[in-house]
Amino acid sequence: MEAQSCVMTNKYAEGYPGKRYYRGTAFVDVAEELAREIPFYRIRHAVKPGAAGWALVRQGYGASKEDALLKLQYDLYYIKHQSLWLDAVILIKTLADTLTLRGRA
Repeated sequence: MEAQSCVMTNKYAEGYPGKRYYRGTAFVDVAEELAREIPFYRIRHAVKPGAAGWALVRQGYGASKEDALLKLQYDLYYIKHQSLWLDAVILIKTLADTLTLRGRA
């Protein structure tokens, strides 16, 4: 049995920003949609993602555009104040949330 590819492609959506196809099914890229609606949203991708970030340990998971805006503010704060100390705080908060099961929905 041959493994099927799980690669998302945009080859059928030329000229339609934010529209992606996965195995023939179209879906909207949430990040692209938020980038159109929230100024400076793309800047949050300037930093490589980690296991958790300042936005996640301060705000938790987001489900709305307002949550995305608040998390963007935390991400911009992190970008501006990057330091070993802030990374250590994020690590400690992540471990505490994991051990106390606070991250569960």
